[in-house]
Amino acid sequence: KDCSKNKRMRLKTIRLLLLVACQKATVSAFVATPTPRINPPNSNINENATPAPTAAAAESQTTDCVVVGAGPAGLLTAIMLAQKFPSRKIKVYDRLSEPPSPFDESIWSDVAKFYLIGLGSRGQNALAHYGVLEDVLNVCTTVAGRMDWSPESKKDGGDEDGGVERIFTERKVKTQVLPRDKLVGVLHDVVVKKYSKNIELNYGYEVFPEDFEANDNSAVQI
Repeated sequence: KDCSKNKRMRLKTIRLLLLVACQKATVSAFVATPTPRINPPNSNINENATPAPTAAAAESQTTDCVVVGAGPAGLLTAIMLAQKFPSRKIKVYDRLSEPPSPFDESIWSDVAKFYLIGLGSRGQNALAHYGVLEDVLNVCTTVAGRMDWSPESKKDGGDEDGGVERIFTERKVKTQVLPRDKLVGVLHDVVVKKYSKNIELNYGYEVFPEDFEANDNSAVQI
């Protein structure tokens, strides 16, 4: 029952977020606070880029849609909205700096520094649905199995650390692995190259909601 209740709560939260994202005029009386840039080593980020305006200098703006967070979910949401509503303007805000190039091996050569994610059939199907799978696969590593660690692993013939190697030979789709931040870089490049007219990326901003019923409940003020 608890699992079902939590699942229903998550679905309600997702519906609420999508409802908020699709509302008209989601940014009025816009206030943004710039945060320091945290650039990875050897990145090609332009340090001379125009900084985010301070709260005092920010002007009131209105836009069709705002996505807060430029991670994998945020960027893919922006791409989804741009495809579904091609005539609307979407603004994405993130408190961190612009991601580095996913092809800069001086950054990605030591995978131990990054959180790795595996894309199975569902993840690959979702990326394919929005036309970004090929771009992502260009920077992935294909794996045929995984190492499992559990208290019972040694009983199953695990190594000294308790790990058991599991190879999957019957799966139609092989798992693709890449650093989570590299996936962000790929989606960022897709947005810049294909959706620059619809999606505006803003880095170095921290966003705070102020009114979810602004303009007679037709907008969200942030």
